[in-house]
Amino acid sequence: MGLFGPPNVEKMKAKGDVKGLIKALGYQKDMQVSTAAADALIEMSAPGFEPLIAALADREWRVRTAAADLLVKIGAPAVEPLVAALKDRNRPGREAVASVLGQIGDVRAVGPLIAALGRSPVRTAAVDALVKIGAPAVKALTGALTSSHGGAAEVLVRIGTPAVEPLIAALTGSPMLASEATAVLAKIGAPAVGSLIAALRGSDGSLRRAAAGVLDKMGWRPAQDEISAAYWVVKRQWGKCVEIGAPAAGPLAGALMDSDSGARRAAADALDKIGWQPSQDEKGAAYWVLKREWDKCLDLGAPAVAPLIAALGDSARPVRKAAAEVLVKLYRSGQLDKARWFLVWEQRHKISSHKDGPSHSDGYFSTRSSDCSTHTDESNHADEGIGVPFPE
Repeated sequence: MGLFGPPNVEKMKAKGDVKGLIKALGYQKDMQVSTAAADALIEMSAPGFEPLIAALADREWRVRTAAADLLVKIGAPAVEPLVAALKDRNRPGREAVASVLGQIGDVRAVGPLIAALGRSPVRTAAVDALVKIGAPAVKALTGALTSSHGGAAEVLVRIGTPAVEPLIAALTGSPMLASEATAVLAKIGAPAVGSLIAALRGSDGSLRRAAAGVLDKMGWRPAQDEISAAYWVVKRQWGKCVEIGAPAAGPLAGALMDSDSGARRAAADALDKIGWQPSQDEKGAAYWVLKREWDKCLDLGAPAVAPLIAALGDSARPVRKAAAEVLVKLYRSGQLDKARWFLVWEQRHKISSHKDGPSHSDGYFSTRSSDCSTHTDESNHADEGIGVPFPE
């Protein structure tokens, strides 16, 4: 810089005086000088990165601020040098480096910033940087929940809504990950409730139970509506569903397809108590299978195929036989679409043959033992075939 005048930016640029230009960034008497110095450094590009990064630890706050602003302006090309500086534990100014990476918002910085969450004193700056990056960092942060000494959880809570769906997906991960995700969702609170309620009505039983557990941890209280009925179905509180009445019909009907036979029967009984009329779909067919109303299944036609196929795996031979007979009648009837006709055709060997073998499970019915009258050793026998003639 000149002794009695402003810095000569053009002269420093011509000489490649990077350090001088960085000092000129902090010149406050004439903003045109600092702007020209910034433009010169950007034009000089990569050669300015290392000195600029070093300037983040300068004694003069104006220089630190100007260097940070310029690196943010440079953006993506500066990310890799900044990441290298962040990884260097002996590097002064690493907090400022982390802050600049957060302002740039490049996803390449996410992994190194997560790694820095367990290190003092850069941890706080890394948390703030990841919060600024936001949604693009959520997936990696969720995966780091069990290994970041609480830092990833803190970031995800602060990110809030964009983190909810990945965290809900993590509820079905390892027990440790599920526990961490539960705690984070509980802290996020209200923004997560809608997605958790949606999970209550999904097809994944383990996710439904996990979502109910998070709602419990939040202190959420069910009301007298369909959503609350879905919650009580997960909790196996059938009496609560009956108290809700008609709004509980949907969740209860969904439970007719549950993998647990006890839950299926309890749901059917609850539906009877609220006066539900079986629908003309697979849920209605599942209800009639539970009630052993085989003519009703035949009347339903195509929607009954999947529940009847599932019933081929029931532990009671009379149920398997009746289901097989209805399937054969539907197969012969000509009223099945091609896809369902083929589904029945795929069961032909199970329907028509009869032999001893190991126990098995099929669909949402499980075969735990056989009641075949010709066998008394239930520990090693089950009927794989049912013995109902299948059309050629």
